[in-house]
Amino acid sequence: MLSNRFGFSDILKKMRVDLKFAFWKDMFKISLIPLFGFFSQINEVNGNSIKRKGVFEDMKNLLIFLCVSTLVGCGGAKFTKTASYVDMNRYFGKWYVISARGIFVENEAYNSTETYTWNEEEKRIDVDFRMRKGSFDGLEKAYAQKAWIHNTNTNAHLKIQFFWPFKFDYLILDIDPDYQWVVVGVPSQRYIWVMARKPEIPDSKLEEILNRINSMGYSTKDMRKIPQNW
Repeated sequence: MLSNRFGFSDILKKMRVDLKFAFWKDMFKISLIPLFGFFSQINEVNGNSIKRKGVFEDMKNLLIFLCVSTLVGCGGAKFTKTASYVDMNRYFGKWYVISARGIFVENEAYNSTETYTWNEEEKRIDVDFRMRKGSFDGLEKAYAQKAWIHNTNTNAHLKIQFFWPFKFDYLILDIDPDYQWVVVGVPSQRYIWVMARKPEIPDSKLEEILNRINSMGYSTKDMRKIPQNW
């Protein structure tokens, strides 16, 4: 007969601990799978040639990215306000990133652009983000993404996939009636991007746009103006 020290309740507790450990161990293994898929989507562009980046070069950054990604939309009240309606046919095309509070790869971004193209075969949106790192003459980097419209009533809530199987919320917060500028955010308010059809917009216009976003209750603190020179 088991003593009180090794009672039935203690055995159940130990089983729960072991099961939790096994679960998270398996989740860690599974999380490594999309890493390799993500590597294949990150490229360095040099002239007309595209060079695949080495695994070890970006391992540290990708691990940081995975950690940050798990926090997007987690904890606290989620921001849900968006533009009332987005005409995707007018939204498609090339946008220049004017100002951002972006993910880690954008910390030294120059000439950032994001291009949206409808993929009829796959019934999705292909997203091509490009930037130069550190200077206007820095190495050009390309980040391929996939997107799907989540809210078909407004088209302002998308799901973005950087790598399989994870998808992240992408909110079109506000957009110019003439589709000359747009502001994008996420439910956690961690990130925000102001983009325009031209590489530059007047500072007064940018201030006006940010004031509109602030009035919605979305934070515009600590944004970085992206240098653009074409």
